[in-house]
Amino acid sequence: MRIIPGRIEAEDFFEMNGIQTEPCSDVGGHLNVGYIEGGDWMKYRVQITQSGVYEMTSRISGFAGGTLLLRFDDALQTEVNYTSTNGWQNWRDFTTSAYLEAGLYTMEARAQSDAFNINYFDFSLVSTSVQNPHSGIQAIKAFPNPMGDRLVLEFSNTHSRNASVKLIDPSGKRVQELYRGSLNNGRNAFTFPVDPGLPAGVYFIEIQDEARRYFKKVIKE
Repeated sequence: MRIIPGRIEAEDFFEMNGIQTEPCSDVGGHLNVGYIEGGDWMKYRVQITQSGVYEMTSRISGFAGGTLLLRFDDALQTEVNYTSTNGWQNWRDFTTSAYLEAGLYTMEARAQSDAFNINYFDFSLVSTSVQNPHSGIQAIKAFPNPMGDRLVLEFSNTHSRNASVKLIDPSGKRVQELYRGSLNNGRNAFTFPVDPGLPAGVYFIEIQDEARRYFKKVIKE
């Protein structure tokens, strides 16, 4: 069992398809995963100890760009896009982020492209709550929750700023942009229409200003 936040060495899979391991010259040495073709995969048993937004860094090398898919229990997923590092052992960090719920998961790393190597995956907890007393945006309320064809969003703001408000899925993918513009100092309140074709499930309201991102969990009936 691998613990998140923390590091998962790519070679520490419990099941895989199509890959091999080889000696690694990156910092820390040991092994890396290589000989990867599109559709190959590795699986890891992981425990996410705390719900929140995680920065996920994949340590990758190779001569071409592509995409790596990270999936948690076939439900939560996010993509890592990478570019050529001009060498099989020239290593670089490629990062994405997503909201992960605490719990036990099977994490699958699935290649969407050929010819690259993976040394490890690093998971850093970026944000656990929108109720941080030192944040500029506080006391976020979203209702009705579960939501139907509309959503009311209320929060307080310490100073005027520009921001965007989006509805995102658990992988961090934008589902609907709700607002982009200025926020008032003090109380802010919005009523947003919700796409009637939106599938039922768990989503997050993301408020992003110049400094950081704030999240509120909502459910679509």
